[in-house]
Amino acid sequence: MTTAVAGKPNGLVEADPTTTAEEEAPVSAVQHFGFNVMLVYIFFRFSFLHEFITGKLNIDLHIIFTLSAICYLCTLLSGRPFFAFGNKIAWFWIAFTGCMAIATVTSFWRGGSFTILMTYVRTALPIVFMIPALTITKKDLGKIISTIGLACAITVLLGLINNDFRTGRMSINQANSEIQDSNDFAAHLILMLPALAYLTLRPGKSPAYKIIGAGFIGIALFEILSTGSRGGLLSLGITTLYIAFTAGPKLRIAILLGVPLLALAAIPFIPKESAARLQTLISSTENSKAEEATESSQARLALLQESLRITARHPLFGIGPGEFMDAQAESAESMGQRGMWHVTHNSYTQVSSECGIPALLFYLAAIASTFLILWRGRKAADRDLALKCAVLHVMMVGFAICIFFLSQAYSIQFLVLGGAAIVANFLLHNEQHAATAS
Repeated sequence: MTTAVAGKPNGLVEADPTTTAEEEAPVSAVQHFGFNVMLVYIFFRFSFLHEFITGKLNIDLHIIFTLSAICYLCTLLSGRPFFAFGNKIAWFWIAFTGCMAIATVTSFWRGGSFTILMTYVRTALPIVFMIPALTITKKDLGKIISTIGLACAITVLLGLINNDFRTGRMSINQANSEIQDSNDFAAHLILMLPALAYLTLRPGKSPAYKIIGAGFIGIALFEILSTGSRGGLLSLGITTLYIAFTAGPKLRIAILLGVPLLALAAIPFIPKESAARLQTLISSTENSKAEEATESSQARLALLQESLRITARHPLFGIGPGEFMDAQAESAESMGQRGMWHVTHNSYTQVSSECGIPALLFYLAAIASTFLILWRGRKAADRDLALKCAVLHVMMVGFAICIFFLSQAYSIQFLVLGGAAIVANFLLHNEQHAATAS
């Protein structure tokens, strides 16, 4: 039985490391093996190390394909393949996928949309079922968060040894990578930073471990600023304030003092071009890079407006997954204008314009359901479980803000957080049941 603790948990790393005894459900050999393989799968999906290996060896080892196939098989043999169906998060994602399928049938170009749909169904959607099927205890949930934290550390290292400053902006210079673009790279780091804090800074870790963790976080902040991503900087600032004002007083002071100090320490080393782009958030400057940044902002605003116009013209099924660029270019050419040939740079209007308003509603419902479960979990009597929910919750907030400036609607991140939230919800119900029974 857990001991109730008054008040809310003190944020990401300020929690009692002592965990109480819990009744663990029997775990089969298949579940145990499948869970460990899934951790490796999550590590590669979040670190993108497989892409780095493929790029260096010039050979595709099919790491993700092999690991995912094993995870799928273990999920089917786990005895819990449909466990996620007991939570509405899974149903919202299924409904969203159904809308994607309908939008593909009515697509501006069915062949292109079909490829995106099948990639999503094969490589993203299954994780929301795999995690609940193979994750049994809160210790397992902590391992998932730690794995993402380790992936963050690896990504930070990759950013140092495999970056391209020819444009003055940090990026992962790997062809076809999901984080090749500087803005995507920044958003991915912002998503994973809370998990890195959980891995290295939580109570019980040695001082040396915490120093190393703080160093990695400092380098990650340097890399985020070096991308010159204004959306990333804005997301980082809002997320930091959110953590500070929803956490306990000690962590609040640490966040409000620590993050600005680390950021200030990084500023002298940021490429001038990146600094000029970031400066346009608060003031106008007269140089070529600042002018380029201003033009970029205007172009993104035009893309946002066009995505809203397309949504209004195709409200039910959109124009098909991945077809915004082609549809916008054709529309522009019909009016004697040049097409912009860019994605929407907003995941929410990406969904509405490409898959329709019903798809957007299911997409937002899945995000909101995940958010509410993790918000409730932050207040759990079991402080160890509350800590895990708090970390996942902040990851959710950070990425939800980031994708307002990015086209990442069909990526895996929200599905991983949704699967983790389903597990957290199950553990919360068990805690409540145990408290009632006692």
